[in-house]
Amino acid sequence: MIRDYSEPKDWKYVKSEENPADIASRGASTAQLLGQPDWFEGPTFLWRSESEWKLTQPSPAESTEEETVATTCVSPSKMECEGLDTLIKHYSSWYRLKQAVVIYLKLINNLHIRIRKRKGEVEPDICSSKPLFTVEQLECAEYIILKFVQSKSFDEEIRVLAAVERGRVSKHSPVYKLDPSINNGILKVGGRLSKSKIPDEMKHQVLLPSKHHVTSLIVQDIHKRLGHVGRNHVLSKLREKYWVIRANATNDVDL
Repeated sequence: MIRDYSEPKDWKYVKSEENPADIASRGASTAQLLGQPDWFEGPTFLWRSESEWKLTQPSPAESTEEETVATTCVSPSKMECEGLDTLIKHYSSWYRLKQAVVIYLKLINNLHIRIRKRKGEVEPDICSSKPLFTVEQLECAEYIILKFVQSKSFDEEIRVLAAVERGRVSKHSPVYKLDPSINNGILKVGGRLSKSKIPDEMKHQVLLPSKHHVTSLIVQDIHKRLGHVGRNHVLSKLREKYWVIRANATNDVDL
């Protein structure tokens, strides 16, 4: 990728009227493209000596801010939650849903940047620019999706465990016997495995409700990646990272 082999100081800014890529991005018919020599030959200044190029250095805002997605995952606002709910209901693939959330976060981030610019505020450098889709961005998207799902399904449990004087969840809660705890904002299985020599994700799995679209997407994704194996094999793999409430006792997790 271009960012792996160059630095922003090496780049030059080309004005929109001299950038042939903008011809197609704004929409153009075949006849219009055929009538644009720049589309096939590039900008005319490129045919001259580099010393004659009258290009400017892009500002930090132009080269980085507009293309970033914050790697620091935060709780979405009420308006953003409504957007997340719509995205979750729309997608039938766990991976594509995470991709969509990355794009959604990018959009929200860019809107915040524009608002700050209009107010004359200086935008902090919250993270480096990265191409879509990086592992970090997809993990951030997954974190936000899981936190959103849990806030809808385990609201009371999260409220009790997050209180200053931490209490225990109700005995009537479906997660009571799992001794749940909050780790980095995510509700997870508790218990005595913290000192065991197994991966952290297997020690304290992420709690998920059985009757939720996101749970179904995760199960279906594992089922597909494992080559459509049997139910028990899928549930075993699932529990390496997630714990679906009553997954064994019900048919809510369809394969």
